[in-house]
Amino acid sequence: MDNQIDESKEGIKPTKVSNTWFFERGDGYIFATDELEAWNLLNNKSNWARSDFKMLGMSDGKTYVDIIKNSNREIDALNQERTMIDRDYQKFLLTEERLRFQELKDETDEMVIKVTAILKQLTDKITAIDVQIADFNRTIVKKAFDAELEKARGNMVYPANFDVVTPNQADRNKILSNIKR
Repeated sequence: MDNQIDESKEGIKPTKVSNTWFFERGDGYIFATDELEAWNLLNNKSNWARSDFKMLGMSDGKTYVDIIKNSNREIDALNQERTMIDRDYQKFLLTEERLRFQELKDETDEMVIKVTAILKQLTDKITAIDVQIADFNRTIVKKAFDAELEKARGNMVYPANFDVVTPNQADRNKILSNIKR
C-alpha cells in the first residue's frame, strides 16, 4: 500500500492515510498502488513489463491504518502476558534451585517433580507467546491489507487524469470534470 510502515518493538506504525487502488495481475497476484501508478496501469503507461491488470477497486486507506493502530494494543497485551508468565517462571526457577541446592532434594522428590512440571508448562506458554510476537507484524499487515482490499472491491473509482497539467488544484478539478473519459 501507499502507507509507509515502520516495524519496531512497539509494533507497526502507519504514517499516512491515502486512497489506494487494488489491481489483480493475470496470474492472480493482487497488489495495491497509489493514484499515479493506478492511472499509469489503466492507461498502459506503467513501467511494468506486463499489462494484464484488472482493477478491483479503490479504498480510502482508513481501514488499513485503523487495524494497524489497534494492533499496537494487541502486541502490548501479548508482551504484558509474556512478562507476567516470565515473572512466574523466575519464581518457580528459584523454588527449584532452593529445593535442589539448599534442601538437597533429588529429582524424584514430589515437590521437585511438581515444580519441574510447572516450569515446563510455563516454558511452553512463553514459547507460544514468543512465536505469536515474532509472527505478529507479518500477520497484522496481511490482515490489514486483506481488510482494505475487501473494502475496495467493487468501488470502481478511477484515478485522476495525470496527463492533464493545470496551474492549480481548483482549476484542475474544474478542467477534469469537463473532460470525457
